[in-house]
Amino acid sequence: MEIDNTNDLREARYTSVMNPFAEYLPYIWPSNSDAYFTLLASKMRAAGMAEERALSLIIDGNAFEVDEEHLSAIVSGVFAAPAEAPQPELTKGQGRALAQREFFSRRYALRYNRVLGVTEYRQRKRLHPQRHPVDEMVINSMAVNAQEEGIDMWDRDVRRYLKSDRVYPYDPFDDFFRSLPRWDHRPRIDKFFRRIPVDDEQWYPLAHKWFLGMVALWMQKNRRKGNELMLLLVGEQGTGKSTFARMLMPKQLEQYYTENFSLSDRRKALLMLTRYGLINFDEADRLTDSQQPILKNMLQLPMVDEYKPYASNSTQLTRYASLMGTSNSMSVIADLTGSRRYVCAKVTDRIDTRPFRNYPQLYAEAVWEIEHGTPYWLDSREEAAMMERNKRFVRMPAESETFDTLFEIATPDMADAQWLYASEINQRLHPTRH
Repeated sequence: MEIDNTNDLREARYTSVMNPFAEYLPYIWPSNSDAYFTLLASKMRAAGMAEERALSLIIDGNAFEVDEEHLSAIVSGVFAAPAEAPQPELTKGQGRALAQREFFSRRYALRYNRVLGVTEYRQRKRLHPQRHPVDEMVINSMAVNAQEEGIDMWDRDVRRYLKSDRVYPYDPFDDFFRSLPRWDHRPRIDKFFRRIPVDDEQWYPLAHKWFLGMVALWMQKNRRKGNELMLLLVGEQGTGKSTFARMLMPKQLEQYYTENFSLSDRRKALLMLTRYGLINFDEADRLTDSQQPILKNMLQLPMVDEYKPYASNSTQLTRYASLMGTSNSMSVIADLTGSRRYVCAKVTDRIDTRPFRNYPQLYAEAVWEIEHGTPYWLDSREEAAMMERNKRFVRMPAESETFDTLFEIATPDMADAQWLYASEINQRLHPTRH
């Protein structure tokens, strides 16, 4: 099986940036200690480099602020020493750390997934191309493997290494966008959403805008507000609503889609905004009146505050997830005042769910539009029009349904029509209260 080396190349570039002197000290990252500069200068000298060149490279390549006069004295001392002089030796602790670093680099490809908040690994074997989250069994196996090679390493050492900056940081969304080609300027987003037959032509440009908002959130373009729009597909069961929702995700990001979403646990729901790229709230009409404010708040959040046990301060986590929903009932919105956030559509026929293949160009189009200033939010005029358009999707309170059952607007030809005071109407609506 062929292994995709893209991430390995990026890991190598990350390592080269963090350790510009890897050619001389492959597993020791730079510091500003005299011992480090002495060891590095001795390695450069052994490689045949001139003193002036070595000093210049160390000054330019080291990330720390250094006293150049002091550094020059260290390098001069190394180059002035007799050739037969003993070379600087690593301390016992340095040697142990070096052996551990070499072991991890040789045996495993590691990366820290910023979205999931976990370290992922792959063994550097031809038959192990897939990466998996590091769990307790993996940690223990790494420690045992190192000990079998004669390396002094325990599970606590493995945990310490995996939670350090020696592990390459990885953002799957950023990785996906970096892999996209240039847009060929052939429109695909509108065509993609026209797979959904709806009874309102004005819905398609709004769906396009929601899609741009989702991509902008993945790109971390909208840091002040999240994607405030929520796509809602309303139609009969079996029309392919949920299938289409899954089709929105390219293969590389499939694991960042979920339908397992509930507002019953508010903390868990908020954390899901940071762990997924698209959340499909299946059967969105199940939302209770008390959950509507929670959902409206979630739609506008750009970040999520997480309060960990025993911590005095919160940690801000980046939101990635946009929201959409499906429903078999037209009564899907419980609050008319918040309906400007919902991009509702009545699905009139079965959705075209045939496989879509050109995801790179679909998303390249979205990236191009975002970078060229296409708005992915609604202005006040569009919000007002959205509220008007969504009236038919609003869930009427029980009192309204009772009112419609008991009363109707009188017309001039109704001989038995009569005037009623508000108190009389209220008495008929709530007879048990009187």
